[in-house]
Amino acid sequence: MRRVSFSWIGSVAMGTLVLHAQTPSPTNAAPSAPLSIQIVPSGNYSADPKEGAKQRAYEAMNMMLNKNLDGALANLDDAIKLDPDAIMPYVMRSEVHARRKEWDAAETDINTALRLRPENPLVQLNAADLKLRRGQFSEARASYQTMTPTSATADLISYRIFLCDLGLKKTKDAEQELAAFTDDKTPGYNFAHAAWALDQGQAQQAVPFLKLALQQHPRQALIIYFAGLEWLGYLPLLKVVTDPNTIGI
Repeated sequence: MRRVSFSWIGSVAMGTLVLHAQTPSPTNAAPSAPLSIQIVPSGNYSADPKEGAKQRAYEAMNMMLNKNLDGALANLDDAIKLDPDAIMPYVMRSEVHARRKEWDAAETDINTALRLRPENPLVQLNAADLKLRRGQFSEARASYQTMTPTSATADLISYRIFLCDLGLKKTKDAEQELAAFTDDKTPGYNFAHAAWALDQGQAQQAVPFLKLALQQHPRQALIIYFAGLEWLGYLPLLKVVTDPNTIGI
């Protein structure tokens, strides 16, 4: 059996888990603080509690990708029993509950992850995303603003704040934030312009921005941006004016 390290990137609460897979080697070191698991047949878990918890979380991830939420939930329950101080099972279980519209349970799990690792940017992002997903735009905006942007997260956080202002109908604030997106090679630029067009009822004008983003970035990297359009209810508008496959949804 081979060992693979998975480093989690982006937001889990976007509807699909986004991750990078690396096989460690002398020239390709494993990322810092990875979720390192052993690829094993389903049910053939390590006797070590922490390793067994990671394996169950990985299996739950596969089940989530295949929309088997009941199976994912059972595996995450087991993972948390085995390693109650690991944050990822709580973040993932929060996502399962969110997909099932079990909002209180989703909030309980993400708050537990926050209590365990309050400075973890992935946990902070998912906690804020849960508020945005529930339509709690003011609370979500405040949470995004408390985050410390990095080169990897600044574009996404700015986009999320922009979406909050669209949700709050703060048109002037949103327009100012839209003008601050100046690099048309970033996902935030293209998705913010698409969201603006959709919010104005001009779905056809949103399509070129989304197509440009897909030309510039891997589809998997854009899932967390498409999620924002879904949470604000824009995707049905897009499906009326274009083939969803051409814009990655």
